[in-house]
Amino acid sequence: MLKNRFYVCTKRILTQKLYIFMLLLLLCVTLTYHLLPAQNKEALIRVGICYEEDTPLSGQLTEALLTDSPLYRFHTVDTEEELIRQVKSGYAECGYYFPADFFDAYIAGDTTKPVVQYNLKSSTLSPAVSETLFSHLLQLTAADVLTFFINDPSISTLVHEIASANFTSKDFITVSSVVNGDYKPLSEEKKLNLPVFELLILLTLLSALLSQLIFITDAEEGRYITLSRAEKMSLRFMLALAGLIPLAFFSTLSLLLTDAAASIPAFLAFWLIACPVSILLSCVTKKSISYLKMLPFIVLLTLVVLFIFSLQI
Repeated sequence: MLKNRFYVCTKRILTQKLYIFMLLLLLCVTLTYHLLPAQNKEALIRVGICYEEDTPLSGQLTEALLTDSPLYRFHTVDTEEELIRQVKSGYAECGYYFPADFFDAYIAGDTTKPVVQYNLKSSTLSPAVSETLFSHLLQLTAADVLTFFINDPSISTLVHEIASANFTSKDFITVSSVVNGDYKPLSEEKKLNLPVFELLILLTLLSALLSQLIFITDAEEGRYITLSRAEKMSLRFMLALAGLIPLAFFSTLSLLLTDAAASIPAFLAFWLIACPVSILLSCVTKKSISYLKMLPFIVLLTLVVLFIFSLQI
């Protein structure tokens, strides 16, 4: 009996044009996420830099890159994981990770702590970015490298001053140098900032409300006049599930395909809330006209909550 009733309710829901439109909209958003470009291209190329430890030389290198690199927009990143995420998403053209004690090792000629360069296989600008970065690194550390190997306190100070003056002079010809880093190619990922989670929440709410609107409309036409109160409540519940279960399945699949799997628990929590809330509203509002007048306010309230939620994250 319950199985047959659920089948009838599901068939009734799937014949609604609005419900079919919501499923198609969900499909279009998911496909759009994969087919459209990751991000709009900008004139400036973003490059991420991450230091495992902050040192005076790391601060000087960052300042030099920020003030004297017109073609690239260098920015610092707190963690190596965030640096990789930015490169994979296309936000940064490439990224450079400086391990601890890199500058001391570099000055001493120790190659056991190389710079780690992250870029996509499709990247074509990372070699040019490396020339810019390591050209600044060479200018910054050349005097220290020279005095380190001279190792004569009586003349190292004078040599350091002369070398520093030459490398900072605009008339001095410098040669770009690229340090061999630990190259780690990454698989390319396309990402687009679409409000997928917010859209799914809104579609879930509309699906729950639509199922109860069908019940109210049918009740006004006298289709359930022979049913008891318990049977009517059971039918309300069946209609709600019939509308929410297919949408929940495709919504969960959409969240997985759009790299938003972390939002699945929050979505399922709202899904569980939408079912009893929609049933409660249909019990309170017994006329379809009153129910329809109430829907815009509910949708508007949901949109406001979703907007506030998006600002928090």
